Amino acid sequence: MVRVLSLLLPGAAAFMAPAQAPQTLTRPHLFGGKKEGGGGGALGNVAGVMDQFKKAQEIAKKSQELQTELAAAEFEGASADGSVTFKMNGQQQPVSAAAPGFDGKSAEDLSKAFSEAMADAQAKSLAAMNEKMQALYASVGLGGAGM
Repeated sequence: MVRVLSLLLPGAAAFMAPAQAPQTLTRPHLFGGKKEGGGGGALGNVAGVMDQFKKAQEIAKKSQELQTELAAAEFEGASADGSVTFKMNGQQQPVSAAAPGFDGKSAEDLSKAFSEAMADAQAKSLAAMNEKMQALYASVGLGGAGM
């Protein structure tokens, strides 16, 4: 009937709604029925978010265990001549320093030896931390990202 009116009254077509295909009232993949090629509906998205949340929880738990392990680990560095040693934990916090062979050294030489020992201990501590963090990321499927 709409077509007949638009043929009889050419100006009437401007006031009539265009013909549309009937719309379905349901969404066929609302609850995740479509898997290949994307989609998945509302519950498919929720499942993906839940997987990400579980992975984040796993990373947090493993990170806490790693921090405890690193806090207990000690790394010793020494000056080039071996007269000074410096210990640092896995979180780069100083633990101890010793200079048993400092007799006869000037303050500048002793300071330089302490700096060398501290830098050596820190390098060892950082290397261990990076290695363990890469292992943690690889264990949760992130392939050592970020390090």
